[in-house]
Amino acid sequence: MAAPGAFEEALFNLLDNAVKFSPPGEAVEVSARREDGSFVVRVSDHGPGIATEQRARVVEPFYRATRTKTGYGLGLAISSRLCTSAGATLNLERRRGGGTLAEIRWPAGG
Repeated sequence: MAAPGAFEEALFNLLDNAVKFSPPGEAVEVSARREDGSFVVRVSDHGPGIATEQRARVVEPFYRATRTKTGYGLGLAISSRLCTSAGATLNLERRRGGGTLAEIRWPAGG
């Protein structure tokens, strides 16, 4: 039901942010599994994280939680909208030990 390439674009934006906000040399962890009829992908970084009060806003177009990195504030907004249009969800939370954990739950067809 999703547009061709929608999943890939949503995931790419999460990976791009994770790499952009992680300190040099720090790993970005990615995991994937099937669960309850969905394909679940988790991207975890060791960056500064997203403050609780900003989590809802970072999926708004052009909103940037920080101005210390390049970008226009569109990546998470695009990912969120692509997920919504496909019946998927995007969840952002603070990673234990610092950083962000982003999770996409995408309906697994068939």
